[in-house]
This record gives sequence, structure tokens and C-alpha cells, in this order.
Amino acid sequence: MIIIGENIHVIAKDVSVALRERNMQVIQALAREQTQAGANYIDLNVGPMKKDTEETMKWLVNCVQEATDLPLSIDTMNPVATEAGLKFCKKRALINSASGKTDSKAQMLPLAKKY
Repeated sequence: MIIIGENIHVIAKDVSVALRERNMQVIQALAREQTQAGANYIDLNVGPMKKDTEETMKWLVNCVQEATDLPLSIDTMNPVATEAGLKFCKKRALINSASGKTDSKAQMLPLAKKY
């Protein structure tokens, strides 16, 4: 069984504030808790963010990788933000937001192949 820890989600108020303020302590504590709880992947969900999504994903990937050695699950429908995260993953990551829609497949499948 593979467990994906999903506590780092922009919709959670504490995570949203931590992302906006670039508060590493909050994000890293969540990553460590999920690692200690037995997760196999840490999900990074920037969800419907409209502003700074690419830069936020890059910061988030680097922040979490300082706290855990687990591989990451990149969780956004934004292909630019997805690639921004994948570029900085030290381990092979999981793309966790690809729908069956033609546009999504056309954008996400090449990223899956590349990374």
C-alpha cells in the first residue's frame, strides 16, 4: 500500500498563511509529522492559487525536501507550476493532478514522460 500524506494543502488556513509568508517552520513541521506517521509520499497542493503559483511551488518543493527524504506528489492542475515543482524534486515525483480532459493530457503527459 502507498500512503500519500496530504496535509500541505493551500486551502488549509495555516498552510495558506505559511505559503504567503514563506514560513518554512510550519511547512516543514507538517512534512515531518507525515513522514513520522508513515507516509510514502508528501503531497504538495497549491490548488487554485492564481498568483505566484510557479514560484510558490518551487519554494515549497525546496522547503519540504529540507525536512524529509520522502518523494513528493506534485498536486496542481497548472502545468507551469507542476513543471516548476518537478524541476527541483530530488527524487522521482508523482504528478497528482492530471485529469482525463484533452487539454490536461496534452500538458501533463509530456511532463510525466520528461520527469
